[in-house]
Amino acid sequence: MNKKIWLMSPAAFLLLSFCVVPLFIMVYFSFLSDGAAGHFTLQNYLDFFQKGFYLKLTWKTIQLSFYVTLICLLIGYPMAYVMVKIISGGKICC
Repeated sequence: MNKKIWLMSPAAFLLLSFCVVPLFIMVYFSFLSDGAAGHFTLQNYLDFFQKGFYLKLTWKTIQLSFYVTLICLLIGYPMAYVMVKIISGGKICC
C-alpha cells in the first residue's frame, strides 16, 4: 500500500500545484477590494449578481459548455465503440 501512495504523489503534487492552489488564490483575491490596501469586501459579488451583463454572459458560457459536451459525447462514444469492437477485434484486454 505504501508503494501506491508514492506512485500517486507526483500526480497529486501536480494537481495541487496547477489546479487547486491557483483556484484558492483566485477565490481569495475575489474577496479583496481594488486598491493598494485590498480590504475584505463582498462588492465584487454584489456587482456580479446585480448587473445583468454578467449574468447574461455566465448563462451564455453555460450554454456553450453544454453544447460542447454534447458534441464531444456524440463523437466520443461511437469512436470508443469502434476502437473496442473493430480495432481490437472485440476482445477485452486486461
